Amino acid sequence: MIIIPMLGRSSRFFNAGYDKPKYELPLGDETVFSSSVRSFHKYFNYHPFLFIVRSDFNAISFVNNEVNRLGIKDYRIIEIDKETSGQAESVILGIKDYDVSQSILIFNIDTIRHNFDWPSTDLFSDGFIEVFKADGNGWSFIKAKNNHEVLMTAEKRRISDLCSNGIYGFLHISDFKSAYNEYVSDPLNAGRETYIAPLYNYLINKGKSVNFRLIDSGLIDHCGLPVDYEMLQKKYRIT
Repeated sequence: MIIIPMLGRSSRFFNAGYDKPKYELPLGDETVFSSSVRSFHKYFNYHPFLFIVRSDFNAISFVNNEVNRLGIKDYRIIEIDKETSGQAESVILGIKDYDVSQSILIFNIDTIRHNFDWPSTDLFSDGFIEVFKADGNGWSFIKAKNNHEVLMTAEKRRISDLCSNGIYGFLHISDFKSAYNEYVSDPLNAGRETYIAPLYNYLINKGKSVNFRLIDSGLIDHCGLPVDYEMLQKKYRIT
């Protein structure tokens, strides 16, 4: 199952003068939402999708219209009527009724991944992270054990130049839930935003396997900030 959590408040965009959430903004001949979800166009006909949305911005109607236009065959929309502590909690709330043996792949609604192919069975182990090389500290980072295994992860702490592009896989929902529960039970994490990348450390500490795939940064477009969106508008401009 591919999961797209969409509970962010888009506060930077509203503060910059935009009047709708970033995923509803136009980009070329479609929206940021459709451009991001189209990253998985190869799987529209047979793979289930889960969209986790806010109770405002008329989100359910918007997502229904966009998903039907994209032609996704199997999808579900879950509405959450509370603020969450971050992407990890958003996913936890969305998957509470799902079979814990199911595999999940989580992706941001403000990132576009070009030419995505599902990781092989060998690569998609207990956990899977897709990464690229970038400068700066504002990323989720991994430290590599070798050319495919993750030794550890860190949030906004530059332990290497390998940065997550927002694609996170868990072979079983049960592992995601277990790692999340351990994370939020740790007093050191009280009041912190619940990011997904740090959860993999709990799997690794239990001897589970977490792998990564390094891709070229040119295969990713980011739209998390107004300046990113404005640059993408130029790139996707219809001529």
